[in-house]
Amino acid sequence: MNRIAGAWLLAVTSFAALAHAPVPATNDPAEPVWHAGDSWSYRITTEKGRTVISQVSNDIVLARVTATTLYYTQRVSGGSGPALDQLAGADWSRVQTVDGKEVVVNRPLAFPLAPGKHWTVEYNRQHPTPTHALEQWSSRYTVVGTEDVTVPAGVFHAIKIEAEGNWLTELEPSALREASAASAAPRRIGGRTYKAFWYAPEVKRWVRAVEEYYDSTGARASRFSSELTAWSLQP
Repeated sequence: MNRIAGAWLLAVTSFAALAHAPVPATNDPAEPVWHAGDSWSYRITTEKGRTVISQVSNDIVLARVTATTLYYTQRVSGGSGPALDQLAGADWSRVQTVDGKEVVVNRPLAFPLAPGKHWTVEYNRQHPTPTHALEQWSSRYTVVGTEDVTVPAGVFHAIKIEAEGNWLTELEPSALREASAASAAPRRIGGRTYKAFWYAPEVKRWVRAVEEYYDSTGARASRFSSELTAWSLQP
């Protein structure tokens, strides 16, 4: 479950001057224009239950922008390893190839971000792992309004998007037999998900994000959060 949830975590970051003063409020929900060289930096925290298991700072820099795709590099801040070349949809949606087809698996933004707007992301994966015969994911996103948010990069009047959803996993027969040898394991297990994104138009990205995954008992299994620490936009 934690490995699957971790794959959902969207990469985030930047190289920029740290801003501590409040940023003037803006409520423009329209789609921004991104440019090669735009960059963001985030502090990313991973929790298992309530225990913090890692905290890193990541940088993301746009390398190329087309009508449909954002191409970017991602690296650990100050790290010596090579940057990863990645891509996202034109609205920072996350796309994966599922059963031979490209599908959207995470879409935190859907412009224009008008209050009350909602959209749904649903997809299935057949035999994604040796132990899982099927995975089903469903999330409903809603623009709930605006909030003042304080993060290391400053204070922002942000547009808040929330997403609530469900996940379901069906075990492979071999995994089910192995699990049942020790206990009466269910063939299908499921739980819920919660996500929230605080998008600041002047930053052209979210300044805070939270993704939580709950198991079949309703207990929070994992939590991933990110906070903007710096950003830089091309003129």
